[in-house]
Amino acid sequence: MKKLIAIWIAGLAVYLAIVGRITLYDFVVGSLISLIAGLIFGTKIIENPGKIFSPRRIFYAIAYMVYYLFVVEPICHFKVATMILGIRKYKPGIVVIDYDYKSEYAVAAIANSITNTPGTVVVDIDPAKKKYYVHWLEAYSLDPMKAWHEIVSQFDKWIKQVFEG
Repeated sequence: MKKLIAIWIAGLAVYLAIVGRITLYDFVVGSLISLIAGLIFGTKIIENPGKIFSPRRIFYAIAYMVYYLFVVEPICHFKVATMILGIRKYKPGIVVIDYDYKSEYAVAAIANSITNTPGTVVVDIDPAKKKYYVHWLEAYSLDPMKAWHEIVSQFDKWIKQVFEG
């Protein structure tokens, strides 16, 4: 029951944030969608429902979203735009980046963050070897540590606080 309630509250919050308003209609529709999602996925998605309501985790999740949208995204868009205009050179390549996350949610969150960032795409994840394979437009170094520093480090501290803290 706790898992169902956790998904319902989290899903409703996300739904209301996406629609950008709180009306009775939105609350009812969001509640129904979240409730159905909770019934279908609750036992498979949520390991510890108490973590969802941790104020520290919520703070870091919000801080990460703000940082990502207002710092990381604009910088990367600018870099890619300068490549398109020929101002900046690009050297595409696939880099292998090690990770040490215990949570599958952290692995997925980092992979999504990398892929959503212009200039990088996670093309494969090897959970057995704990490696991301990333197509990078600026693969000036194939060294895994340098690639980790350039691509993953900006997400690492935030995601660890949200999913592994």
